[in-house]
Amino acid sequence: LIDDNIARQSWLDAISTLMKQDIFDLDALSEQQYSEFFIEFITNTIENRLLNDIGMGLLKFPYSNEQVEYVEDQLKSFIRGCVRTAIGNEEILDRKEIDQQIEEIYRGSFEILEAEGAAYEEV
Repeated sequence: LIDDNIARQSWLDAISTLMKQDIFDLDALSEQQYSEFFIEFITNTIENRLLNDIGMGLLKFPYSNEQVEYVEDQLKSFIRGCVRTAIGNEEILDRKEIDQQIEEIYRGSFEILEAEGAAYEEV
């Protein structure tokens, strides 16, 4: 379901986030740290899919730096909140349930970006 390159980049981004927190050993993560790492990975995956969509021209995106930064910050916050709610509160999710949650959050985020793009086109 998720392109391998997007998944790989999302994994590396999540590891980079850990390294910025001076955490270098994945095997030594506490349960809470692992949960946060997983949420970061899923959030990155959805964001990277959306960036791929923008790059492929599937979504129109505002062009000024200020608009891009604003939308990016809002979207990241929205995605992270959705991922935390959908996945972070579950004890055990199987791969199918995780994929379904990712897809739902991705589609909702896509719709938001689509609406943002349409709003900026009207201005």
